Amino acid sequence: MEETNIIQGVSISLKLPIQIILIAIFVIIYVIRNRKQWKWFNLLVYTTFLFYLLNVINLTIFPLDFMFTEEAKSIVSHEVNINIIPFYSIIGSFNVGMIQSIWQNGGNLILLFPLGLYLPFIINKRLSYKKVLLFACLVTLTIEVFQGIVGVLGYNHRTVDIDDVLLNTIGCMLGYFIINKIIPMFRKTRLINRFPSNGYS
Repeated sequence: MEETNIIQGVSISLKLPIQIILIAIFVIIYVIRNRKQWKWFNLLVYTTFLFYLLNVINLTIFPLDFMFTEEAKSIVSHEVNINIIPFYSIIGSFNVGMIQSIWQNGGNLILLFPLGLYLPFIINKRLSYKKVLLFACLVTLTIEVFQGIVGVLGYNHRTVDIDDVLLNTIGCMLGYFIINKIIPMFRKTRLINRFPSNGYS
């Protein structure tokens, strides 16, 4: 009697080929909609930002594991670890080892650092640090909520951690602080018309 091979499950993620397809679709739509006034610099900013955004989603939400059989569901253990104590995970990471701590905490700092760099170009104006702080908190809280939902539904093992919110927010603020210092300098060069002008001298 032949054994029937049953697909136990499937894992979905935003791999590079999918990202390239999505970016290509965006570029085509952008060029068509702005065919009379589109600029290379703007297109470069938007496409690289989309690439960054897709990778943030891929790192924080994906992969999503869909199990089709009870056997597969019993083998794959998905749960949600929740930490609401500030600095608990940061301090605890040092007990694991310095390299592990740098990798974990540094990764959380870097995750939204580019978002701070991109903000003036995407919004095309200078924002107050208070607004950037609120925006960064909203973004990272949204990520944590989605991670919690994915974990509760059993599609992946995720950790909802207040320390991730703190580090992600600090990273975004650092990126915005740095770009705020750079833009005024570049506006004095030939790139002056390509950098945000609203709120910058």
